[in-house]
Amino acid sequence: MVYETELEPPSTARSRGEFPHLVMDDQDRRFELWGNGVAGINKSFSFDNFENGLSTLVALEEVRSGIHPLDSRGVWSLGQIGGSITWAHGVNGDAFGPNNQWERSDDILGCGNLHEILGSETLTRERMPCVHYVDSNQQATSRSMHPGGVHVAFLDGSVRFISDGIDPGLWHVLHSRETPKEVFQEDFEQLLATTEFPNENSGENFSCQPRKCRS
Repeated sequence: MVYETELEPPSTARSRGEFPHLVMDDQDRRFELWGNGVAGINKSFSFDNFENGLSTLVALEEVRSGIHPLDSRGVWSLGQIGGSITWAHGVNGDAFGPNNQWERSDDILGCGNLHEILGSETLTRERMPCVHYVDSNQQATSRSMHPGGVHVAFLDGSVRFISDGIDPGLWHVLHSRETPKEVFQEDFEQLLATTEFPNENSGENFSCQPRKCRS
């Protein structure tokens, strides 16, 4: 039996994550889960699938190690969201932007225990917030200990330092293989240099139109 579906299709009713696709086949022991990034769990893509070019599509980005043994973030060998996978951190979720400091920004397994053991104030002080009432790995953004941003590697091999204040809409489309080339017709360097969108504990709503990212 093969089970294939699009989880949580787009809706304007409430904020949602990256609309993942799920395939499960019990007979062939097949499991695949992917969104709109460069790869998924047991899912790969070819260069032909990357519509917006290699120099504007993020391939790798920094993640921080958890601040407690129960904090699985940054554990690369786990191969799960929050461990070695960033997920649902675009404008449709609430972890938009690198080092996002909103208290709901990361949804990870065991976060409730972290709040009980460490306390919410410690998670905030260490700049590692997560949702206490969500007990599953379903959302995590890129994080670092660098002041002001994170390093990301693009598919062309270039490495850039991206500001925490990047436009959330731009952050979103930099991670999507489905982004139309027209989005980057403007000066790409100027777009990256624009940091008028502080996400320091904001929790504000941002939107990204098909042809233009804005606040």
